[in-house]
Amino acid sequence: ALRLQPAPAAAGALVYLFNPYTVSEVGINAVYIAAMVLLAGLPAILIAAGSSLIRPRTAVVIFVLSAPLVGYAYANPPLLAPIALCCLLSPAAARSRFGSLAGRRTLAVAAVASLALFVASAYWWVPALEELRVVASQTLSAPGAWSWTEIRATVANDLWLNAFWGWKYPLYFPYAHVYSAWWLQAAKYVLPLAAFGGLFAVRAADRARAELLAAGALIALVIVFVATGTRTPGSVVFDPLYSLPLGWLLREPGRFLMLVALLYALMVAIGVGILTRDWQEPGSAGRARRRRLIGATVVGAAIVAAAFPLYTGALVRGARQGFPSEHVTLPRYWTQMAAYANAAPAQRSILVLPADDFYQMPYRWYYGSDGFIPNLFSAHVVVPAGQGYTPSSAELLTATRLEQNSLLSHNWRLAARVLEALGTPRVLVRGDIEAPFRKRRIASPARLAQALAQMPGAVLIHRDGPLQLWAVSQRAHHQPFATVDSETPHLGSLALLPAGTALVSSGPLAGHTSVEQVPPLGSWTARGVARVTTMTVGAGWRWRLAVLGSRRPPEAVGRAPVTVAPGLTAVAHGGSRTTIVLRARLGEPLLSDGNFTRPWGAVGDCNALHRDAAARGLIKAQVARSSGISGGRAVILRATADSACVTHVLRWRHGDLLLSATVRHLSGSQPRVCVWEVGPDRCAAITQPAGTRRWSRYQAVVKPARGTRRLVLFLYADAPALGGATVNEYAQVRAASLARAPVLVLVGAPQARSDGERLTTSPDGYSSAWRARGRHVIVDGLRNGWLAKPGVMVTPHYLPSAVISITQIVSLGFVTVVLGWVALMTLAECAGRRRRSRSAVRP
Repeated sequence: ALRLQPAPAAAGALVYLFNPYTVSEVGINAVYIAAMVLLAGLPAILIAAGSSLIRPRTAVVIFVLSAPLVGYAYANPPLLAPIALCCLLSPAAARSRFGSLAGRRTLAVAAVASLALFVASAYWWVPALEELRVVASQTLSAPGAWSWTEIRATVANDLWLNAFWGWKYPLYFPYAHVYSAWWLQAAKYVLPLAAFGGLFAVRAADRARAELLAAGALIALVIVFVATGTRTPGSVVFDPLYSLPLGWLLREPGRFLMLVALLYALMVAIGVGILTRDWQEPGSAGRARRRRLIGATVVGAAIVAAAFPLYTGALVRGARQGFPSEHVTLPRYWTQMAAYANAAPAQRSILVLPADDFYQMPYRWYYGSDGFIPNLFSAHVVVPAGQGYTPSSAELLTATRLEQNSLLSHNWRLAARVLEALGTPRVLVRGDIEAPFRKRRIASPARLAQALAQMPGAVLIHRDGPLQLWAVSQRAHHQPFATVDSETPHLGSLALLPAGTALVSSGPLAGHTSVEQVPPLGSWTARGVARVTTMTVGAGWRWRLAVLGSRRPPEAVGRAPVTVAPGLTAVAHGGSRTTIVLRARLGEPLLSDGNFTRPWGAVGDCNALHRDAAARGLIKAQVARSSGISGGRAVILRATADSACVTHVLRWRHGDLLLSATVRHLSGSQPRVCVWEVGPDRCAAITQPAGTRRWSRYQAVVKPARGTRRLVLFLYADAPALGGATVNEYAQVRAASLARAPVLVLVGAPQARSDGERLTTSPDGYSSAWRARGRHVIVDGLRNGWLAKPGVMVTPHYLPSAVISITQIVSLGFVTVVLGWVALMTLAECAGRRRRSRSAVRP
């Protein structure tokens, strides 16, 4: 583009800036702006250096300076793929346009500049390698988790660069309805027509332009085809690519239309170049020139008109439907609170409440992510979110919610213990969070502030506007400890232990308190109208059974049955090992016909991407006899597209319930169950069945959310993403009410105390890369700890994997070499200029 004449260059820039892709995708996500700048900028720099417009070292320096922008684009990792592709293709583009010498120079500059960028970006990609361990690949890779984003993924929409799913919702795009006007209906397709129109104007003698146009058109058509994703016709190519390792990075393929926008800009620029060159040829008729000029003006006006929200300002939305305006200014009270916390002599970690229920939070002045908070504070800030490519750990999310619930229920003992486990002696209450908010579960900031005001040991140390910073007194170190039989313990157990006691993930240790977590009720064995489980524990402890979250003291378990909750009893049988039997009595049945004596109703399409899927035979449901199960009747769900489902309303009024079924999975996607909560309008959080080709029993405890008015059971067969058919069978479906589905733990007090091992803890989040003398353990399910003999010095140090360590060393060395090379070349250039100036003044 830098070597084009002014008119073609301006036309290309106009198309790249004012296109429907910018109006849809970029208008929603600012990360796309960074990616679009890099997508056009980095290849242009390489071609400019290869064609001698700028010096190679200037290109290297620009690449190094772009490292933060590349890191910002990495917030959406798939966006780096088209950027890398364009940089790889830049030598071929330079060779086609400016000759083989320019192509070779561009290739050499690309190699050095890319390596320099790789090294300069080590500060963000080295941690990114560590983050790969926690990438939610299972959640991200399931097509059902994102296929809803393809509701507008058609070839027609891809061609005009607008396949974004939210386009039909005024909440996200208040100006979308204007595009139904006749003049915009036509104008939005002018851009692709202008881009591909150059193919008919290029002359056979102009080989360079012809090659670029043909290559751009071919790549654009391929991306438009694949960008329809799992829908036809692109599924023919997309589905096999998606099945490859790391194929989940291709999810939501509409984002790659960014590259089509760049190709359109290049193709339009080439076409305008051909047009303006014809004007300059001698002997061209004046009338023909005027016609072409008028045509070019009309085409340019239509292209700009199709992107009117960008230059009219409508792209940045105002207040609408309960959401705040996107014209945002950071309130002064946030900077003042950060200044106060940053000026404190001791930087103590801060827990931010209310806890996030989604990665975008509704503030009175803003709706979006909380990324600005850790950027304001120099202290460590805990504000976890459970969504995204690298979500916070389940343990951290659970601990944050437990702290919030403990405060709201005035369980001060547990609230203080969880804060100790999190290592956050300070709590920041965001009073500018809107709660309640539509269809969201956000705790009231006012109630949290009131709870902290009543909590013993909590002191309000600073207030700025609606923000309150509280300090809670904590012990300096955990010395006593209890063992727990899980690496992800329920932190509610801390309230059952003496103050300052830590939970260490380890097998039982003689002389130390032992905590055994009782399996969830959904996994207990069915015995008539009850559910039973047995646990074998050591005989060297006195065992008590506790209901977490209950104010009732733990019950000692002995030979006589004890009742620990309504309908829940426990009894112990002695010996060298103690066996504890727990029995839970079920309530009334909530499902009238779980044996399918008659069909539940016509099959439904619970992912209706195809019209009339049932009539076309794409989804089916039938009740038939099936061998291997008592009663012999089952519902058989089959789907070759969309999602076949059957439903049944549960006779539920209140309380928890136990859901069970016998399931068999014959082909395709795994069985799936949903208990739909009418009111909150979402599926209840339950475990999903793991189907096999043999009948297996599935059980789950359902805890309906507050505000639920009715429960509806859904059974599914989801069509596989890669073609074929899903066949799932369900039988013996049961739902029964529970007086309560408590979380139970056994706490064993040692008959004799021992101090043979001591615990040393670290405030850092647990990672196997930490090293120290002693046995490395997980403390409170969150942090590092080491068990060692008394007198052993434990000095933790971080030692990442050998690959990362070697990479860091090589990176540091290469940075030194690159910077030294740039400095030497600069000095050599300055010395050469001095010599040339001196020789120029000599007589």
